[in-house]
Amino acid sequence: MVHKRIMKKEYPFKQISVEQTNICNSKCSMCPREEFYEKPLLSMDMFLFQKIVQDLHDNKLCKSINFGGMGDSSCDKFLIERLKYCKEHTPNLKINLLSNMFSWKERFSNEIIENNLVEDIRFSIFAIGESTSLKIYKNKFQGQKAKKNIMYFLDKNRKHGNPIKTSLYTLLMEENKFEMDLIKDTYWDLVDEFEIWKPHNWGNIYNYREVQKNKRKCFRIENFEVGIKSNGDVSACTMDINHHIKYGNLKEQTLEEIYNSEQYKKIRDLNRSGEIETIDTCNNCSFLNSSESEQLIEYKETDRRIKYKTVA
Repeated sequence: MVHKRIMKKEYPFKQISVEQTNICNSKCSMCPREEFYEKPLLSMDMFLFQKIVQDLHDNKLCKSINFGGMGDSSCDKFLIERLKYCKEHTPNLKINLLSNMFSWKERFSNEIIENNLVEDIRFSIFAIGESTSLKIYKNKFQGQKAKKNIMYFLDKNRKHGNPIKTSLYTLLMEENKFEMDLIKDTYWDLVDEFEIWKPHNWGNIYNYREVQKNKRKCFRIENFEVGIKSNGDVSACTMDINHHIKYGNLKEQTLEEIYNSEQYKKIRDLNRSGEIETIDTCNNCSFLNSSESEQLIEYKETDRRIKYKTVA
């Protein structure tokens, strides 16, 4: 189904995340979903998904979409169908796909690479060896299974001229600090982008990153870098896992209506006045730190992709 095209406006939105599923195959030690996540598990229905991406595309609301959230892309039963819809109906949107690659299927790699369905795929890897995998994933085989699936993707992508940008990030934690060199040695030279981060605090749930005294205003709220949840809720950011800072819902509204809503303006004004931490979800959030110097530990970027013409 192709949704009715309405008006064309351009807003200063930089990045929007679409949680096409909140179903996950992993039990990562640093993730709050096992203990704190309260939402029912589902994959976004296709009608709602089409409405959202058509809204983004036709009104030029953003230039890229991140597929991700509290679920993993490999658990989305409509993954390839969604990507093909975007390729056909919203060709100017750049899709960035995130996966831990544990239950990734070879046919996903084949479809994505052969049909150039995404701009970028981002792998999240926190362990390789069995003992570290058991500590972090509670599954001693996950690191090796993910490695096998990543290597298949990278090899196929290389044989096709690297049409898909590949990136990988890992987190430096107590559980994997002795395996960080192994992770780097395995993947560093094989991907276009590699990042080592400190884990974030998931708002104020954990205390992985130091909360600094010097704060800044939240760029995610100011720039409307929202997380669109699998049930259609539009939340302030992806750290708001239980949708406590909800601006609206895209089943009944458009992004333009939500952007111009009193609810969003109320939160934005709290941010501008320096009162955003009066909201419990935002209190002591490490994203408000004025300095990011201790968060990104190591980084490299290259670009080996084929350059394609942008579709007009």
